[in-house]
Amino acid sequence: MPREGRQPPKWVRLSSLGMELAASVAGGSLLGWWIDGRLRSEPWGLVIGATLGFVGGMYNLLRVSIRAFHEPDDGGEGGPAPAQESGQARRCGWSASWAWRRA
Repeated sequence: MPREGRQPPKWVRLSSLGMELAASVAGGSLLGWWIDGRLRSEPWGLVIGATLGFVGGMYNLLRVSIRAFHEPDDGGEGGPAPAQESGQARRCGWSASWAWRRA
């Protein structure tokens, strides 16, 4: 049983993002399919539902990923060592574009 107030490691929290994206696309597609059956508007309900599900899923994926990138690494088991604030994060690839926001 996990301790109260303690969150699981970052990789555990981020591991479900792919399933969340797939579920949002599937949910939007099912809702669009149902609307198509009720309004006889095939295939537009399905197309619009799948598109809205994809956009909503990508929004959630990006929102959670950016939030996880900005929070400090907990140094949990199995993950990479946390980057040093002094220079390692600023020297590496795409994270250098976010370094100015941390300063």
